[in-house]
Amino acid sequence: MTASALLDRAEDGFAGTVFLLMAGLPLADFITRYFDPVGIPGSLDVVKHLVLWVAFLGAAIAARQGKLLSLATGSMIPAGRLRDIGSVVSGMTTAAVSGLLAWGSIELVVNTRNLGNTIGPHVPAWLTQLVLPASFVVIAGRVIRHSSSNWRGRLLSALGLLVPLFLIRSPEMLDGATVWPFAVLLVVSAVAGAPLFILFGGLAVLFFLAEGQTPYIVLRKTYSLAVSDAIPADVPRLRIGASLRPRRGPGGGRRPR
Repeated sequence: MTASALLDRAEDGFAGTVFLLMAGLPLADFITRYFDPVGIPGSLDVVKHLVLWVAFLGAAIAARQGKLLSLATGSMIPAGRLRDIGSVVSGMTTAAVSGLLAWGSIELVVNTRNLGNTIGPHVPAWLTQLVLPASFVVIAGRVIRHSSSNWRGRLLSALGLLVPLFLIRSPEMLDGATVWPFAVLLVVSAVAGAPLFILFGGLAVLFFLAEGQTPYIVLRKTYSLAVSDAIPADVPRLRIGASLRPRRGPGGGRRPR
């Protein structure tokens, strides 16, 4: 077995372990409450952050397999030079947007660490946020790799990483600027097969940059929503319960899967 295959299996195993923790912690808390009304302290916050980890680890694995959610229009482009160009352009914009989101994620981690926030049993919140920048960096690298079958195409896609590097040094570059041409590029990239997150995330980042704000705002809002009470902690249990519940046919009997 090659080193790459071992790394892939290790990644899959780690993601599976996090998923089992996400599913098992609510169950353990439920059982614990029979003996102690308090249950497991902080389990609610921990589960919410594990859901965040499952989502981003899943996205990184999907990027490895070339299965990030995207429009079907990319596959409708005839095979040949036009599709190759579309793939490289999509890879370039995905690298750019992923880099911008990674920048915002790093700012989020740093600010959270400075605030000293904790979750659950005194776990530093910034540690749980590390999955955000790490996932965006991994996604960018994997999309670049899948963007072309040769190193020239991949190198062109990697040029998208220069965008966040320039904007990190001069974030005021887009302050007050017209961002519609860049928005059109994002739409074209999505039509060409780029992952949908670069369309929505990229547009959000663009408009905030035009208002003089860094991508940190987008990531802070995303993180706050992901771990807020707007997403009940019972959702993981409900989903797992639904998947285990036998399907019933019209006559009440079990329907074969």
